[in-house]
Amino acid sequence: MKIVFCSAEVAPFSQAGGLGDVIGSLPRAIAELGESCAILTPLYGLIDPVERKLEKTDIAFDVHFLGKNYPIVIWKGMLPRSEVPVYFVDNHELFGSRKQVYPYGQPEWELEGFLIFSQATFELLRRINYRPDVIHTHDWHTASVATTLSDIRPYDQYFSRTQSVLTIHNLHYQGVYGDTNWLKEGILKADAITTVSPTYAQEIQSPEFGSGMDPVIRQ
Repeated sequence: MKIVFCSAEVAPFSQAGGLGDVIGSLPRAIAELGESCAILTPLYGLIDPVERKLEKTDIAFDVHFLGKNYPIVIWKGMLPRSEVPVYFVDNHELFGSRKQVYPYGQPEWELEGFLIFSQATFELLRRINYRPDVIHTHDWHTASVATTLSDIRPYDQYFSRTQSVLTIHNLHYQGVYGDTNWLKEGILKADAITTVSPTYAQEIQSPEFGSGMDPVIRQ
């Protein structure tokens, strides 16, 4: 199988919590079982390409978002102690100027960045000629990948056989902007939902731990 991991964090390159640890280890473990894995993540300003031995590729394209074109350049590295490639989506305005993974206090910037990263996923996969069997997204930051995949799959032959998995690491953060809850949209459109543990899967189905989303999780 070909499995793509889309994540806001990847240890040791970028990390703000447990999500980074999962993406820094799970793809390696799955690759050791004989599957083909790749990771997609933003290139934040906190990541030193020289220190991390990243190579700038010749892949460049624009993502059109709300009437504006955002130039994207792709860098490539390797997950330590593995043969798993990590592709970094580079745009200075959205990511390179950040010295942290999440721009606290700037929700519009955070939303714009992760939505554009998610949209860049599909063009990037075409450019590297990597047609995944599964796209594994994580939390609200990349949940829109599952939403978009569900929308384009009926008419986009390249992704017609691709399935999505959305893993919930922290239900408290849902990416609610205006009338849209991006995590909820992803949950409703993903082909499979997982959590970080069986216990957490049960907890978030209750009003006490469901952060207002327990009816959706139970459904």
